[in-house]
Amino acid sequence: MAAPCSFPFLSLVALTTMALGQFGGGPEDAPDDYGGSPKRAADASLLDQSNRAKHASDAKMLVLPGLLANKEIKRVSILAEATGLEAETVIEFLLIDQSCGRGYESLLWSFAKPSDVHRALEFIGMKSGTPFHPEALQFWPKGERVVATVLPENDGTATKPMRLENLIYDKETGTTMEETGLVFTGSYRIPEDSSFTPGAYAADVIESKSIGSIFNHRLTVLDLPVRAPKHDVYGKRLVNPDVMLRKHQLVTLTLEPERKDGQRRTLDLQLAFTGNQRQPTVLNQVGDETPLAAGELVNVLASFEKLSKENRDVFVQLDYRPELTLSDAQRFSRLIKAIDTDQGIRVEPPKKGQLFYEAFCPRDDMLDRKARYAHPWELELSRNSEQDPQGKLLLYESEVSGDEDILSSQSWKVTDRAALKNQIVKLTAARADDTDQLPIPNVLFVHAMADFLYRDVMNFIDGVLPEPSTIYVFVKKP
Repeated sequence: MAAPCSFPFLSLVALTTMALGQFGGGPEDAPDDYGGSPKRAADASLLDQSNRAKHASDAKMLVLPGLLANKEIKRVSILAEATGLEAETVIEFLLIDQSCGRGYESLLWSFAKPSDVHRALEFIGMKSGTPFHPEALQFWPKGERVVATVLPENDGTATKPMRLENLIYDKETGTTMEETGLVFTGSYRIPEDSSFTPGAYAADVIESKSIGSIFNHRLTVLDLPVRAPKHDVYGKRLVNPDVMLRKHQLVTLTLEPERKDGQRRTLDLQLAFTGNQRQPTVLNQVGDETPLAAGELVNVLASFEKLSKENRDVFVQLDYRPELTLSDAQRFSRLIKAIDTDQGIRVEPPKKGQLFYEAFCPRDDMLDRKARYAHPWELELSRNSEQDPQGKLLLYESEVSGDEDILSSQSWKVTDRAALKNQIVKLTAARADDTDQLPIPNVLFVHAMADFLYRDVMNFIDGVLPEPSTIYVFVKKP
């Protein structure tokens, strides 16, 4: 058994078991058909009472249901109960609220609410980051890391603390889950104008009521520090058969900052693509005008490599300056795509009025119109006699005639952004009234010559589609 100060909940398990033995309510008293929810709530309540009595007047301690936080040693201890999943069961969640009905895909039920875990982490000095939110182009969970350690209750066998990741087997690597820690993103608050529990902490009220997830999840309190969308990892993370928790076994889960000295792992940078021949890129730390690197992109890449070796999570917002050509925008974007990885940088959502960098990295097969299920809007940009941008809006349609797929198209001349937006609005409304046709996807393909300037394209297309939308730019060579 670990020292009481390290794992305060389980230091009281023996007391709890004896007390429950006097008035019933222990694990053995549950009905035989039990299996869908935790049954150690009485144990948790008794431990809460003891903690409140012990720490009521201590400003360095925070006692909440199922939770004890120590500001002095920067530790949050959560009382949880094992769901008892069988070996090699596919899991999606590490820890969910006790009221959630999805114990069949989670390792642990928590007796602490998600919002209370959030509050406790802030109490010990951490700040929440930014949740994964692909609709807002936030593809990386952002925040400082916590180390999660598990200690099962003493059931007569030797128990010792272990990293939470050791409970999970990764089919892809053939080993336990990498000990990366978790990221304190925090869940989000439901807007006050919502018809569903306005102002509530989302993870408290929306299934899966996740505190820790094994895939990127906007609702969860603690996310992974890597890009792990559900469709990429589902079925690959299993219950480790070598480290099994007994069903309904109490567990103390401790959360501690990876860096207790107050130093941040995350670093916010801004990389500008200038269009200047002598200084095409400038890298700044957000809030500091002194460049970290400038000149050719290779100088910036060297800075990224140095920061990576220092174990920094580098979050970069890209800034495409108006005078940049589409050719250069595409070249820079392809280089960024190659390093927007777990071992490289983490690209942030774009600046207002700019495109996400992947807009300049479309696949060539996207232009195979005969292979499409549905057709996006397409805009061909050119220049008039005064060298001002002008456009042609195209909409393709596919029809099946016998064994043959027939592709047809319509086009409309559009002179500026207002004309383009009006045409899209009008055609969208007409399509909505036609029940025989599929809706037009909220997607725009832009075709433009390589020497077009970034500002020319943005002046023509910014805001023409309702959000969220997807835009790709196909750069045509002379």
